[in-house]
Amino acid sequence: MTSLSPSPIPSPPKAPKSLCVLGVLSIIFASLTIVLIIVLAIITLQAMRAFGVTPPYINTIILLNALAIALSALELIAGIGMACAKRWGRTLGLIYAFASIPLAILTAIGFIVTVTMANIALQEAGTGTSLETKVYMGNNCWALPFSMVLLIMLVSGRI
Repeated sequence: MTSLSPSPIPSPPKAPKSLCVLGVLSIIFASLTIVLIIVLAIITLQAMRAFGVTPPYINTIILLNALAIALSALELIAGIGMACAKRWGRTLGLIYAFASIPLAILTAIGFIVTVTMANIALQEAGTGTSLETKVYMGNNCWALPFSMVLLIMLVSGRI
């Protein structure tokens, strides 16, 4: 006599821990970037009011900050998806990495060029380098390498 008991349903494969780690790091870096951009915008606006000056490159700064916030929001959503081992999280992570690497390089070059004259003026006045440049370049120091690591790991197919 044969038993008609149902065969056990195989459990779905477990997501690699590295995907969860990338997701958590994406959430952390995206959150920090958004907070730094907001703080930077507040400091910039207060400095502009205090000195009564609007720098000629303010439209460039607004555009770069808007792009950075949009990319950070994409990274945050991708991080949530990767942490939950969702396919869409991995896809958004790839989109973020492909978009952020060239944008980070171009914005860093553009930002350095547009802010150099302002920093020269600040140093001649004896006030040192602007906080704006330090915050932006500090953000770029982790954004670019992390984007490259994210891209390499997601494209390699190991996770």
